[in-house]
Amino acid sequence: MLFKNKKRLWTKGESSKNYLNINKILLDCDNDTLLFLVTPEGNTCHLDRKSCFNYDLNGKSNFIYKLETIIENRIKNDSKNSYSNNLLKQKINRVAQKVGEEGVEVALAALSSDIEDIKEESADLIYHLLLLLRKKEIPFAEIEQVLIKRNKV
Repeated sequence: MLFKNKKRLWTKGESSKNYLNINKILLDCDNDTLLFLVTPEGNTCHLDRKSCFNYDLNGKSNFIYKLETIIENRIKNDSKNSYSNNLLKQKINRVAQKVGEEGVEVALAALSSDIEDIKEESADLIYHLLLLLRKKEIPFAEIEQVLIKRNKV
């Protein structure tokens, strides 16, 4: 890409090493616009975020990716007060146990009539699942790809 501020040909990720791997290139109906579907390697925003865009192609919030970035930053900063950081320093058994506990709590909440409890417990489950995925070094984008493939999106 050529940008005025660089005054030279520039490759996305050349300094950060956070590249975009192209999965597919689509052409619009007028043959004058390209859409690149990519898988990022690391955060691709200069503000150390997963993306410069806070929404997906349907305009919906992309908070899961924001949360994944928050978790990553807590690990990078090695904060002693961070629950996430402290849990991830433990063995995988403990992280997996937390996912199991939260899953049971979601199921129990679903049996009650308290919608707020279901929401709270579901949030805990999703958060702990993201921690487990981080512990296993699996980006959420890979889980998303499995769901996309299963649902033929």
